[in-house]
Amino acid sequence: MDTAVTDDQNFLITCDRDEKIRVSNYPNCYNIHRYLLGHTEYVHRIILLPDSSLLSIGGDHRMLLWNLHTGANLQQISLSGDVTSASWHAPCLLIAISNLIRVYKRSSGVLELSSELKLDYDVISLSVGVGCAVVITKATRSTRI
Repeated sequence: MDTAVTDDQNFLITCDRDEKIRVSNYPNCYNIHRYLLGHTEYVHRIILLPDSSLLSIGGDHRMLLWNLHTGANLQQISLSGDVTSASWHAPCLLIAISNLIRVYKRSSGVLELSSELKLDYDVISLSVGVGCAVVITKATRSTRI
């Protein structure tokens, strides 16, 4: 349900309704480089991070951090529900679970929970940039935090 191409354009990364993440050679995508296995339900979001890392978010209420070069799982983070939106801007990752926004900071190669913000309405989408985040909620209003 999500795709990404590495910055060097050597790999196409895909995920869908099964629990596998497929890393294929690009542009010959029929050549599978490796599978990243660790989720127990569908994977709906993948985010490429600096230093050849990949973050995956699954229906099993977990975020997994991967090393793309080795295929090693570097970190697992349990979540309290389905992630409705996620956005990365170094060094911060924002995720939304219903009406809760969690901010993770990447330090020493791992993600650490930095803060949480509970809103009055469920989050539909969020985006983070330099010094700000834009959040769209089910109340159809936009909040700048």
